[in-house]
Amino acid sequence: GMPEQAVDPDTAVFNATISACEKAKHWRPALALLDAMAGLEMQPSTVTYGACISACEKAEQWQRALSLLQDMVAQELDPNSITCNACISACEKGRQWEKALALLDHMEKGSAGRGPMRADVVMFNSAISAYDQCLREGTAVGESSSASRPHGERQRWQRSHASRRCYVQLSDFSLRSVPARRD
Repeated sequence: GMPEQAVDPDTAVFNATISACEKAKHWRPALALLDAMAGLEMQPSTVTYGACISACEKAEQWQRALSLLQDMVAQELDPNSITCNACISACEKGRQWEKALALLDHMEKGSAGRGPMRADVVMFNSAISAYDQCLREGTAVGESSSASRPHGERQRWQRSHASRRCYVQLSDFSLRSVPARRD
């Protein structure tokens, strides 16, 4: 892989402090420290963003996690599997299965950063788990539903439509992610 960028000692101290916040599930202080870095004109690293995203994931702040991922890309930092896993896990905790699938798609196409990234088992499991939770709660409905159907039938149709869409997308991702066999 690519060598890690050189991190100045001050950034290392911020990273360690943000990581401590992340482990304690204190997302607000972690983000305050990230803001403080900007105020001091310090360049956050992939590690800095990863710790902040993980803090948000642990606190079930999926919107903030995705927003941080966008900020990271805007700063021309490449998300790694740790940051992407944390975002997908945040989506899982927030029951945002469609956002988890969209993130998997962006990663694979390379639009979550500069280059494509192969999804791993943890990412797939998080996306499937997010979907399964929504299905159990009856909230995993597809975007295109027919309003003319009776309520119970409409819910069943939405569930089966969403189910097909989720599993088709996930099986499609997993097939593309498995390396070709060499005979």
